[in-house]
Formats: sequence, C-alpha cells, structure tokens
Amino acid sequence: MEDILIKIDFDSEMPIYLQIYWQIVKLISNGTLKQGSKLPSSRKLSIDLSVNYHTVNRAYDMLVERAFVYRNERKQTIVGSDKKNNDKFISEWLKDERLLISEAKATGFSSKSIIRLIERILEQDM
Repeated sequence: MEDILIKIDFDSEMPIYLQIYWQIVKLISNGTLKQGSKLPSSRKLSIDLSVNYHTVNRAYDMLVERAFVYRNERKQTIVGSDKKNNDKFISEWLKDERLLISEAKATGFSSKSIIRLIERILEQDM
C-alpha cells in the first residue's frame, strides 16, 4: 500500500471528495501512481487527511465508476481498470467534454483556441 500525497484545501469551494478524486487522477496521469498500485484504505486516507470516511469513499467510488481504479475481491482499491467500466467511462467522458467545449464556444472561444488550451494543459501535466 502506497502513501499518496494529497493536500486538502478546506477553504476551497471545490468539495473535498472532488479534491481527492482530481488529485488521484492527476497522480495516475503523471505516472506517480502506476497500474497495479494499491491505494490506502478509505479509513486510512480519511485519517491521514482528517476528513470523513464517507468523503474518501465518495471519491473512490467516482474513481471506480470512471475506471481509473478497481476493487479486488479483498476490497482493496487498485490503480487500473477491470475493463468492464471502460465503455461507460468513455461515454460519460465524451458527454462531459462536449458540454465543456460547448460552454467554451458559447463564451467566445474559437475551436483553435480550445485546441491550443487543451494542448497546453497536456504539456503542463504530463
């Protein structure tokens, strides 16, 4: 089981479970958390972060639903996909991305500027 570095901003408007979710996604995307890595139990992480156990569970459930992690028969949360959620993830992701792109276009961003922004984000986070 790996100790993972997550920092909670208790003054943020972003809910704590989303802060946990997004930070774990970023750790996976930048390679800090590799396929097969075991996440700490919800209880351990909730104690480490001084947050409610259910808050961590909510973040972990989102990670499972979107196929970033899976739970094995021992109820461990492991980075990687059990493959059965991939189609659901892609469908949800595309729906979310279409909404975000539509919002950007509605506020005046051109297609080219949206692509440049996405490329900049990918360069910074990888």
